[in-house]
Amino acid sequence: MVMGATHEFVLREKPRGGLGQRLAIALGLALVAAALAFFLSLFIAILALTFVAFYRHSAGRAGEFSQLVDMRIAYRMVALPIAAAAAPIAFAASMWWQARPRPLSRT
Repeated sequence: MVMGATHEFVLREKPRGGLGQRLAIALGLALVAAALAFFLSLFIAILALTFVAFYRHSAGRAGEFSQLVDMRIAYRMVALPIAAAAAPIAFAASMWWQARPRPLSRT
């Protein structure tokens, strides 16, 4: 006996959550995006500052190497502003993504 493959697998559309659920999802996503932006920009800033310090030290400019590497710059002037800018952008993008109209599913 041979059976034909005529079944179409269709997922039902989930009921859309209320405003509270959308806000909670958007805030969670904004927090995760801000943390990722902070850690990634901090890592890149530390690498860049270390590279610049090695370059200045090898070129014979300034004095001691430890004075050339001030890592407070990495998180005060680079990572925090980037994370502060990434959070509202991610929040707005998440709210827009959740509010956009979706096409009706074929059933």
